[in-house]
Amino acid sequence: MKMEIVFMILAKDLMSSELITIEVPNSRSTVIDLMEKHDLNELPVVKKGTKELVGIVSTKDLIRNASEDQLAMLMRRDLITLNLDTPLKEIVNYILKNNVSVFPVIDKKSNELLGVVSIEDIVTKAIAKMDINDPVKTILISNFTAVWEGTPLNVVPYIMKLADTSVIPVINEEGKLTGMISNEEIMKNSEIVSENSKSTSGGTEENDWSWDATSTLLITYKKLKLPNTPVKDSMIKNLITTVESCSISEAAKKMKKNDINQIPILKPSGKLIGIVTDKALLTALK
Repeated sequence: MKMEIVFMILAKDLMSSELITIEVPNSRSTVIDLMEKHDLNELPVVKKGTKELVGIVSTKDLIRNASEDQLAMLMRRDLITLNLDTPLKEIVNYILKNNVSVFPVIDKKSNELLGVVSIEDIVTKAIAKMDINDPVKTILISNFTAVWEGTPLNVVPYIMKLADTSVIPVINEEGKLTGMISNEEIMKNSEIVSENSKSTSGGTEENDWSWDATSTLLITYKKLKLPNTPVKDSMIKNLITTVESCSISEAAKKMKKNDINQIPILKPSGKLIGIVTDKALLTALK
């Protein structure tokens, strides 16, 4: 596929129209069940009984708002949306300028959800079919955060938040890559627990019974809890890696074949030197 043909591609050519959505109101546990059932990291949120888009919820939202249970409080409402005829070049610019990986495609008049375009769609339906022979060393990320394999799992979400990433390489004492940990593994190893909080308030002077009246409100809320086991017990160990001379299109094909969104780049010695993400691949289309 030639570059000039690529930029004739529109959102309607890329989008996934077989949608899994979740209605609001709803709960964290329902979101998690739906994500696990369909192997998804993000879900469009629609108004109950309709296809009207009202937000998106992701595994990142669930982890970063660990004490919130209601979907309405977990989802993101400030969305960038596309129409059926939004060109690929414009979509790529949106992705590179914003920290977003999924864009809803809507009917602008009714706000009805028609489909979604993700970075994965662009990688698998465009870049993987092209002949971009530039090596991945031209786009690899060399400044990245890694964690030691003995790091407690319950600490990893905080590291991810500080690094603004959803996947982190795991290394051993020798600095060699031994695995990867993502939001998906964190969710699989978490549990939702209920906790109680008491709120006590006294009466007011206007209340005849205020001299001995107090009211106690018992609030029950759900929280995401992670074990403090070593991250090596939960990480992905069977990794797909490549070398810095691998072409951009070949890296895209590896991502498509193995259903992954980033590839560690290793020296022949096995030393980790960088990471190529699906988002970085899009820079080849600029």
